[in-house]
Amino acid sequence: MRTGILALTMATLSIATSLKEETLSHIRQLQLDPEGFVHAADDGVVRSFRPDAQVVDYIKLNETQLMSVIPDLAFHDADFQAHLVEVWTDVDGNDVDDEQALHPSEELLPPRLRAGYSAVDDPAAASPSVAARAALEKKTLFCAGRLCSTSYACQYMRCSLCIAVDMYIPTVMRCI
Repeated sequence: MRTGILALTMATLSIATSLKEETLSHIRQLQLDPEGFVHAADDGVVRSFRPDAQVVDYIKLNETQLMSVIPDLAFHDADFQAHLVEVWTDVDGNDVDDEQALHPSEELLPPRLRAGYSAVDDPAAASPSVAARAALEKKTLFCAGRLCSTSYACQYMRCSLCIAVDMYIPTVMRCI
């Protein structure tokens, strides 16, 4: 009996892990503008933006996919994870039409793309090359979770892209 429960648990973990990896892989395959970034919005759509707020590419995620990547997108912050679970419960990005995916309403935009945004209080607006150079000089090759302002900065540190997630910490973007 215990062997059966253990096997079922292992199979469930394997499926969850493969779903997470598959979803992260799809996010990492988004077309990017090197000076842009990616944003996972409340509507379940992960959008790749140019600096001028134009959507370059997007992927629509369902609730299961969104929940599978929360630990990676919330950078293991328990409060942030709980917030994302609350926001993305019953959300299906597939319900979003292509027009809204390409032209999200202002409340779905990350703060730096909204009218009236000021970079003064934005920690990600610091020069990404300085942070990247410092990380590489320390021979730190793990870039995941580092603050960023552009996907280029993350790629410089050997990550895939710079992502903003929800509005929990509105001005913080990190590499994945």
